[in-house]
Amino acid sequence: MRIDYKHRFAAHCETGTIAGVLQHAGIDMNEAMVFGVGSGLFFAYFPLVSIGPWPLLTYRITPGNIFKHLVKRLRLDLHVTRYGNDRQRAMREMDALLERGIPVGLQVCVYWLPYMPESQRIHFNTHNVIVMGKEGSDYVVSDSCMLQPTTLPAEALENARFAKGILAPKGLAFHVEPGSWKEKALNEPVRDAIVDVCKSMSAPVPIVGVRGIHHLANAIEKWIRKYDRPQIDLKLADVVVMQELIGTGGGGFRYMYSAFLKEAGERTNNPKLTELAKPMLEIGDQWRDFASVAARLRKHREKQGETLQTLPTMLRDIAAREKSIYGELRKAVA
Repeated sequence: MRIDYKHRFAAHCETGTIAGVLQHAGIDMNEAMVFGVGSGLFFAYFPLVSIGPWPLLTYRITPGNIFKHLVKRLRLDLHVTRYGNDRQRAMREMDALLERGIPVGLQVCVYWLPYMPESQRIHFNTHNVIVMGKEGSDYVVSDSCMLQPTTLPAEALENARFAKGILAPKGLAFHVEPGSWKEKALNEPVRDAIVDVCKSMSAPVPIVGVRGIHHLANAIEKWIRKYDRPQIDLKLADVVVMQELIGTGGGGFRYMYSAFLKEAGERTNNPKLTELAKPMLEIGDQWRDFASVAARLRKHREKQGETLQTLPTMLRDIAAREKSIYGELRKAVA
């Protein structure tokens, strides 16, 4: 039993999985549009909260909220179910959907996915995959970070769906009922989504949005004054890991938002949005440059002119660019 589902490589697992489920149902929403209409862009620095050994740095909204925003704005018939600890019901209902030819999106824990490289099998509970069939007792899985679909033993998939810990999946599954979509104008959803991002990134809260970027810059300056170099190197490694290795990272999400602005401008006949895609792309480049410099400094391989103070300076420049573009976006959709 295998659904005629088109496997797609994606920039990020959640948006890629949602886009895959929607496109299979005939809904014209690619990954960038899912991310943008779902108000995915964000920033926050929580120095007292950690994921494993790393302080929490996030460049997108919390898992699940892209779902909620997308469903609300597009009035999607997207069915999302959590099963608590009812493993049997969760697997049984997934099998029933597969028999109807409907691919099923799942939230899973990476640790229980044997096809993942050993170095990446960490206890990370917010990965997303699509189950697209079953071969004997094994399931056929489309994982957007893999080049091809793969198979997964039923026991491993069940364990991945019901892993314990922070942001436990609790069997979360989602699907779209065939024939439930009716084409809608995107002007209002795009406007509301952009206003939402501008509001959250301009929030008067020290640890989120543009202020959060300044907060990280101030923190790095504090590390320079307070700690010796080996301790600073460890903290810089944490920053780089959270930005570029856990999820899509600061630059990656800005690139996705740039692609959203370009397409949203074309689909809503708003050339100003298309115009603002370029500076957002450049901001993505700045985030990637920041991570590169931090990695070089951490390894003591810095280029001429690069010092520890270079990092907070780069962050404040990024913050200024982001503050400016959110002001322009507000005007563009006013």
